[in-house]
Amino acid sequence: MTKEERKLLQEWVKNGNSPYENGDYVCDDNCQPMDFVNTLRFWEDIRKCYNQLPIEERRSIQGENETLVLVSHSEFDENGFQLPTDLLEEIEKEVYFL
Repeated sequence: MTKEERKLLQEWVKNGNSPYENGDYVCDDNCQPMDFVNTLRFWEDIRKCYNQLPIEERRSIQGENETLVLVSHSEFDENGFQLPTDLLEEIEKEVYFL
């Protein structure tokens, strides 16, 4: 476990959540909820794969999933992971192509 993963996990548990669950309801191949740290790693893998795509393909995917991009941050933070501000800004730049 990295220091960043440990820090995020501690915040997750401090907010009253179980380390064996994730706020995004991500499940493994057996349809069982993934734990918090493995879900973090899953999203990081998705981000890396996405960033390897050509820009045209990323824009195409963004257009196909426009409703996912439009989810408000307040809903995401309340029900999902609470991301550090600097990481959230980096994600917004990638998603909105700023």
